[in-house]
Amino acid sequence: SSVHAFSETGLVPYDYESPGGYSGGFNNGGTVAQTGLGAIRANPAMLAAEKKYELDASYMWPTANSGREVYQVGAVDSVTSSLAIGILYTGHREEYKYWKVLKEQERATAFLNSAATRRIALGTAFNFSGFSLGLGGQFVEGTLMNGQSTNGVSLGGGAAFTFMEIFRLGGSFENLLNENIKEFSPKIYRLGASYIAFENLSL
Repeated sequence: SSVHAFSETGLVPYDYESPGGYSGGFNNGGTVAQTGLGAIRANPAMLAAEKKYELDASYMWPTANSGREVYQVGAVDSVTSSLAIGILYTGHREEYKYWKVLKEQERATAFLNSAATRRIALGTAFNFSGFSLGLGGQFVEGTLMNGQSTNGVSLGGGAAFTFMEIFRLGGSFENLLNENIKEFSPKIYRLGASYIAFENLSL
């Protein structure tokens, strides 16, 4: 849906792409291709697919002076215990400007400003003999199309199965129970398969 909504500009708000490179690049098809921070939203089950401890911080500047700057901080721990845990925070340095109060010439790129003020995503997963189950959720704050502020919590989850150590199958869902925040956190369902061609590289 984001491809059609922003087809004229060729861009989408940066935090819409924040689940991770695989997920965005494969049009949400990276369901079983990514682990670590990208898995918290795309498929929480993948948090337990590999043993790792990951800390990450990033800052994204908009191109062509459109949209707001986005920053993310997160951590994943699947080493300390059999239960893998991940947390990802996405925020903006600048305040959101409601599009109706902007000048006419400013409205052309107004929708590149994400209406979501902040996102806090949590995920947890357990792996048993190559079969992983994960559960996640997001707390999101933002501004609706009518200018009112809102916040809400949505539910995510997924499953993944690794066999012969090189093939993975799985599926996930994101943003169920999203009634208050559906304008900037739509429901997403994913199914995918991956082939691990080389160590740390899946297709």
